[in-house]
Amino acid sequence: MEPNNITPRPAPSEMNVLIADDQLAMRELLKTILRTLRVSNIDIAGDGVQAVERFRQSRHDMVFLDIDMPELNGFSALSQIKAIEPTAFVVMVSAHSSVENVKKALELGAKGFVVKPYTSIKIADMLKKYREAAA
Repeated sequence: MEPNNITPRPAPSEMNVLIADDQLAMRELLKTILRTLRVSNIDIAGDGVQAVERFRQSRHDMVFLDIDMPELNGFSALSQIKAIEPTAFVVMVSAHSSVENVKKALELGAKGFVVKPYTSIKIADMLKKYREAAA
């Protein structure tokens, strides 16, 4: 029996996911992987400013947020998204998996960290982690 104050997380087919990355190839790769995992509601942002604005408008269930982006980097965008919705499920992504990047992302409230290039297994793990967060 679920506590009354917890809403179950939606199934992948019902999720609303935001991909924020300035590299078109990386956005397309992640979008393709998400579609193979049956996520159909996918929104795209090309920089941190767009990511924050799109999140403000739609309150996505999950956000994949690149660290290195123009206009507003991923760490700053993460802070702004968490200010809008403290429980936002944000996964940071980067080609640079330094201990400092991972530590900073988690300290700012990210729920996970995925190193580029993406793999279906890592993305599926993040979807599973998202579903288990409300279980």
